[in-house]
Amino acid sequence: MSRQRLLFRMPEDWLETCGRDGGRPSPGTRRAYLAAFRGFGAWLTDSDDQATQCQAVAGLVLSKDYAEPARLLRAYREELLGSGLAAATINLRLSALASFWSWARRCGLTAFRPERLSVSVERRTDRRGPSTPEVVAMLATCGTDPVGRRGAFIIRAGRNLGLRRSEIVGLRLEDVGDGELRVRGKGRRERVSVALDPATAASLAAWLEARGDAPGPLLTRFDAKAPELAPLSGDAIRDIVARRAKQAGLDKTVRPHGLRHCGATAVAQKLGLAGRIKEWGRWKSIGGVVDYVHSWSTDKEGPADVAI
Repeated sequence: MSRQRLLFRMPEDWLETCGRDGGRPSPGTRRAYLAAFRGFGAWLTDSDDQATQCQAVAGLVLSKDYAEPARLLRAYREELLGSGLAAATINLRLSALASFWSWARRCGLTAFRPERLSVSVERRTDRRGPSTPEVVAMLATCGTDPVGRRGAFIIRAGRNLGLRRSEIVGLRLEDVGDGELRVRGKGRRERVSVALDPATAASLAAWLEARGDAPGPLLTRFDAKAPELAPLSGDAIRDIVARRAKQAGLDKTVRPHGLRHCGATAVAQKLGLAGRIKEWGRWKSIGGVVDYVHSWSTDKEGPADVAI
């Protein structure tokens, strides 16, 4: 069988045996798993074409470079965690992908075994994120010690640069350029340059002074059990942001994606140009902007600073 035909056959063959004990699934499970498969393919390709989605996911399964599917599955999981979806919905989508890779292993198509993907998260009730004054209050809790410097950079990277949690986790020292960061966005294999505003550049410089110049992950752990230059996880980034919000006295749970919401709103208030907002957030289409920008028409505080 040709590779092209194999790529097209894989999803259908999988869906015939993804039920309990390798049997045929119920119609509802089949629909849900197929939607999850296509959703991952759409995330990978930014395409609505089902054939393109299918080939992208199937091709990833056949890849001999197991580091690539591992990286992309982790990034997709981080994206879902920041999307505001219920835990059950996230786990359904991730379970479908785990099922697909399990089927591929049984068929001898790959030896790659994804790490545990399921999550336990509370349903998000407020997707708006913090306001600019609230983020300023969070920054005020960050001292000049290494932990404080790291926290200030994380907050500014999310709010001023609009970095997603997976993008922050994926940063490495070699991604730091002259007045820019090279960021690998969701589903992208190449890195894109993101300009640093003065406040974020200062936070980054302060953090690098504490971190040192050894190659490796940009954001590292400080706990006693961590090996040298151990990277922060996505869960650690979430905990750091939530802890700073609590220390600032905010009566809401603040997540890393909420900082991105706040930044997008500030750009919209200041510029009001959809194209510039899209460029700031590195969305591939204008449609991606809508869910991230709060309504600012009734904002009594007036336009917020784009960078803080």
